[in-house]
Amino acid sequence: MSSSSGTLVAPCGLVNAPTDLVVSEGGRLLVTLTTDPAAAVLTVGDVLNTVLQEDGRTLKIKPAYGVVGPQEIPLHLECAGTSADVVLPVNIRALRWSSTPSWMPGRNGPLAREYGSIWMDSQDPNRLLVFGGFVYVPRQFTVSWDGWSLDVTTGEWTFLSMTNDPPHLAGGRMLNLPGRRTSFYYGGLTQESDTPYSLMNFDYAPDALSWAPVPADTSNTHGDYQPAFILDAPRQRFLTLCGVNTTVGYHCGINAFHGSETAPGGWLSVRPADGPAPTGRNGIFYVHDEETERFIMFSGDQGGTTAAGDMAQDLWAFELAEDRWVKLSDGDPSVIGRRNGAYMLDPVNHRMFIWGGTANGMTTTPGLFALDLDRGEEHWDRVTVDGEPPIRTSAMAVYDAARARMLVGFGNGDAIYADLWALEL
Repeated sequence: MSSSSGTLVAPCGLVNAPTDLVVSEGGRLLVTLTTDPAAAVLTVGDVLNTVLQEDGRTLKIKPAYGVVGPQEIPLHLECAGTSADVVLPVNIRALRWSSTPSWMPGRNGPLAREYGSIWMDSQDPNRLLVFGGFVYVPRQFTVSWDGWSLDVTTGEWTFLSMTNDPPHLAGGRMLNLPGRRTSFYYGGLTQESDTPYSLMNFDYAPDALSWAPVPADTSNTHGDYQPAFILDAPRQRFLTLCGVNTTVGYHCGINAFHGSETAPGGWLSVRPADGPAPTGRNGIFYVHDEETERFIMFSGDQGGTTAAGDMAQDLWAFELAEDRWVKLSDGDPSVIGRRNGAYMLDPVNHRMFIWGGTANGMTTTPGLFALDLDRGEEHWDRVTVDGEPPIRTSAMAVYDAARARMLVGFGNGDAIYADLWALEL
């Protein structure tokens, strides 16, 4: 029997064993190991929810929330009559809230707002953009179509002087097109509470800032307020899912657009495979999980007959390769159904965060929650993180990949907010 601490052990050990592994608290880290000899049998100790994948060489490390700091993963190798025990060091980075520089709303930065759009520039990792939504001047639910960009390294905001008129619609969905400085903006509500069809292309390069209708046959579609909007790249289609409109009310229909910002396309209704399907709703929490080719949706407002609405409690997946709805959960008592909160995909750690939102149209539901997105392991965790911002409804959130963090802000609660906070992942 021989042993080591992250070094090669002859004739039985690891080749170039990693010594600088870091994983986020409650996150996921995949580590592929090389053994010497190659045919060595590897087993792993029962710590940090670490399991060995089917290939026998990849470790999936998933520490629980609340476990932070330096840890060790014991490995055992069997090599044709010899063996070795290796300790793999890993550091678990704690989640942490932090504030970002403040600004004077309407003077050197955007006004407080809700139901707006927020995204990162696909060509400049230091540039964040905000568009539209409802502002509170002169009163709540005033439709806005202003745009701002933020240099996240300096905290300086710049007003975007558009070269032509943006859509005067709040509560639509902005979808950043990968690899290009352009986004599609779909849907939204007018100041008169109408939901006209609208699909616009926004070229947000600093020297462009132009809007143009996306050419499309619109005979098989409609507008929507607070739907989901994703790009299903493997099937070369844009999908809208769920929402509410003045044509059919609350729904969870699915429409697919096959086209581009320049090539005319058409809309087709997607008929899901037979089986259970979600009730109509809007104000949902959702992510497009490209790793598993799924659309994941939690809760939302089903309408109802009172101002408080009727909040769904369930969790659904739409299997994009099969056009099939799958109910993942009827509900978790610890995660109250709600609408209009902040939500974000953490693609590195394969989880969805939700924060805030309202279950009754009057108060904000507290707590930060994380959903594990690994197939067969989907479950919620309530996550306690020091320094939490004031809780609120109708906040916006975006993943800042360059700094491994969630940026979240705006919305309303005990006050109206024009701010940004960072959840360091």
